[in-house]
Order: sequence, then C-alpha cells, then structure tokens
Amino acid sequence: MKLLSMSSLGRLSRYLLILSSLFFADTATANEQKLIMPQWQLNKQDGSEIGSADFQNNPLIVHFWATWCPYCKKLQPGLQRLKDQYKSEGLEVIGVSFREDPGTQPQTVLQNRGLDLLTAVDGESLASMLSISGTPSTLFVYPSGEILGITRTSDPKDPSLDKAVKILLGAK
Repeated sequence: MKLLSMSSLGRLSRYLLILSSLFFADTATANEQKLIMPQWQLNKQDGSEIGSADFQNNPLIVHFWATWCPYCKKLQPGLQRLKDQYKSEGLEVIGVSFREDPGTQPQTVLQNRGLDLLTAVDGESLASMLSISGTPSTLFVYPSGEILGITRTSDPKDPSLDKAVKILLGAK
C-alpha cells in the first residue's frame, strides 16, 4: 500500500471525485492508484483526543459537516441508520465538524437532533489534508485505510450509501 504523500494531497480531491463518480456509477477500474487515509488527530467537544488509530482495522465512514449546513442535517439520520444497522459488523462512523463559528458545540447539536454519532471538532486540518472544502462530504474507508470513495449526497436514503458500506464490510 502507498501512503499519501504531501505532493499527492493536492490531487486527492480531484481523484476522489473521479473515483466516486466511477464507484457510484457502477464502473470502477482496476488500475486506479490506491490512496490511503492519512494519519490524523483531532479533539472531541469535551477536549479529549480522537484519531485515526482509534479506527484501525475497521470499516469507516468519515462525514465532514457543519452545524449550519441544512444538507448535513438532512443526511445525518441516514448515517445514523447505517451505524446502527452495521455496528455489529464493525462499521464505525465519525463526524468531522469544520468551518464553524467560535463556541459552536457540534456534539451537543447532534445529541439535540436525537443522534448518537461521534464527532470531532475543529476539523479544518483534516479537511485541508484531504482537500475537502464543502459540506456534506462523506468518505468511505476500508479497514486497511484505503479510501474507497467520497460522496456529496445529502439524501439519507441514497442507495449508494448502503452499497458503499457493503463493499467496505466485504473487505473486512
């Protein structure tokens, strides 16, 4: 496997969009370069740390979002459904809140919405590493750390979400 170098980070966003369009259109190519999720460390709302090491060897959904984003709010119940449905098979789901106003409490916002999705806060550094600038952006990561793809959907019932999770779980 190839680790993501600093020079390839700038191309990551374009690659992920191409890969996603191929994946979500049912036409993937076998010769694509594998991209590995970079190592990262962020804080949760309570100040405790959370990082990539906490999710090693598990299929992972990484959801980049913001409390002010109506499309994120629409999508999140679908991510909660996936988490609940596939938790016993090892699926992990983490939100990464970024582009927030000072003092925003993203974990509290999720709890007030009736969701128990874990979220990291101040995720600008990770979003920047992955060339993610918009919300919602949702990555699907194999247990090996390889990035399967990304979607910008806000439809909680989008069948490609379930499809991506099933592919991740099949690789476990």
